[in-house]
Amino acid sequence: MTQTKNIEANVVKFFLQSSDFNGLPISTILRGQADGKTVIAILEDLIRRGRITCVSSRTSVNPHIKRFPDLPSDQQVAQLEGALTDTICLYPSADLVGEHFNVNTFDDRPFSKKLLMGEPQLNWERFDLGVLDRYYNDPRYLFHFGDHGGRLSILTEGAAGEILERDQVFLQTFGIGYDESDTRVAVVFLRYLSSLSPEHQQYWKSFIRTGKVKLHREYYRGSYLGEWPEYGSYFGAILTEIKLINELTTAIFAKALFRTVFGEDRPAELTPFLRPTLKNFNTFILEMDKLLSENINQDFFRNWIQLELETERPDGKIVVTQKGTLALLEEWLRTDIRWDDEDEAIAIIVTPLKNVRRLRQSPAHKFEANKFSREYDDQQHEIVRGVYVALRHLRLTLAGHPDAPAIDVPRWIRDGKIAFA
Repeated sequence: MTQTKNIEANVVKFFLQSSDFNGLPISTILRGQADGKTVIAILEDLIRRGRITCVSSRTSVNPHIKRFPDLPSDQQVAQLEGALTDTICLYPSADLVGEHFNVNTFDDRPFSKKLLMGEPQLNWERFDLGVLDRYYNDPRYLFHFGDHGGRLSILTEGAAGEILERDQVFLQTFGIGYDESDTRVAVVFLRYLSSLSPEHQQYWKSFIRTGKVKLHREYYRGSYLGEWPEYGSYFGAILTEIKLINELTTAIFAKALFRTVFGEDRPAELTPFLRPTLKNFNTFILEMDKLLSENINQDFFRNWIQLELETERPDGKIVVTQKGTLALLEEWLRTDIRWDDEDEAIAIIVTPLKNVRRLRQSPAHKFEANKFSREYDDQQHEIVRGVYVALRHLRLTLAGHPDAPAIDVPRWIRDGKIAFA
């Protein structure tokens, strides 16, 4: 076997036997070679002929995996000048892999096959959001959602024992993308899709969307470029405002207005990753109401207003009923705070919360057939925007209290860098 063929064979062998389609370090080839210049010349020729490619630590933080598309061959060859000082890894071309390996054995793993054929690990596929329904509707799976991305795993070790090994799915990250009509889709990097079982790779393949898709800007910055996100989502802003309001009310009144705050583990229903259906919209409304009216601490108002309402019946008996939390909030705002325009200011805070409460009542009292409509996206956006404005207005009002401390407001909240996912 000639030296050229030997190098090709070693590059392919290392690539196929590695755990993650890794590249063969050049140092492995140069080790023990009396004439390194000859080896470099062979590598230059192989790169120019498209037989192999190389990734250098000069251009990649981890050259052991092919994260991005190949540089032009001239730039790859130029990087070989650092063969003795830089970490440089070699990868086989799709043709070279095909000469040494039956690639059809990967037909049941379409995303793994793409990596086998040399596609970058951070290439992404786009899917209809319905691909997530299978996991979302199965309580044995756990979703974690951030502002623009999420991850998926088995809920507990106990649940794992109840799920076939092929169905023990874990996706380290997935994100939001947009097709040409600005419809949201799920995007996942090949690196993570390739970890799915053959059965689940086939399942995801059936939801692939065609056409151009762009990643959400903040997901692209964080997951592809490794930069800190600049904008947050309205969902994240709402949860942050609740936390800030609790900090203020605890400091000012020694009681928190809300009973629960959420950090990283936000309710799965407060997400842009669910399809716009009536069922999902109603579930979203239910969770929003739990987050708002049901989350208000009734005991917070005890020192200022009566928590119960007494009414006299026609027969003269007194009926005592518990005031609702939103009624308590509105009464407290009118009692304890001075406003320039009381009705307008209080309406900004209370009306969006009451709207969520009203919408919750509809599915609670009647049967409705599920249906799909992008109008639910528009309604969700309007509701979320209104709730955010309400909570922000309340927080700014509390911040003006004489006893209000200085609190740490995240810059993206302070600068209003908030967008829909």
